[in-house]
Amino acid sequence: MSQKIFFSREITRRKFMSDSTLIVAGACVCASGIAGCATITGVGNTPEIDPEAYEIVNSTTIEVDLSLATQLSEVGGSGKILSTDENDLADSIIIARTGEDSYVAAQLGCTHRGVELEYKHEDERFQCPSIGSSQFYLDGANDGGPAPDPLQPYSAESLENILTILLDT
Repeated sequence: MSQKIFFSREITRRKFMSDSTLIVAGACVCASGIAGCATITGVGNTPEIDPEAYEIVNSTTIEVDLSLATQLSEVGGSGKILSTDENDLADSIIIARTGEDSYVAAQLGCTHRGVELEYKHEDERFQCPSIGSSQFYLDGANDGGPAPDPLQPYSAESLENILTILLDT
């Protein structure tokens, strides 16, 4: 007489969610490369600027100490400042160094699905790494993709070693 043996393993909700997250993340990497994960996570590859490198003045102006913002030390570099409960910013922003003495700033989230944008220096565009790849000119205007609205651009001017971004434009 043969006997069937069944293995039963109890799994907690926490373990299930953890394992499921790893499987989805792994599938994302395999299916679309690391940048494609932005479709799921909403987070792009733009590095965050250290909070020690900037000061928010009255939630309408950001002053970035360029000597501390290493992401902006070279032409073509970019960084992001995230909106948090602590800093009182209405929106997260992306800052790009477009020339030796020129910078641009705009809202970080794509107007299609809110995925974080990335700066493409060689194309002089902001681009969404998500499916559809919406693109925006540096002034915020749409340049293709499913995004329904332009980006909110912000005035950015450097004087000596301080970049001043006006959010009330």
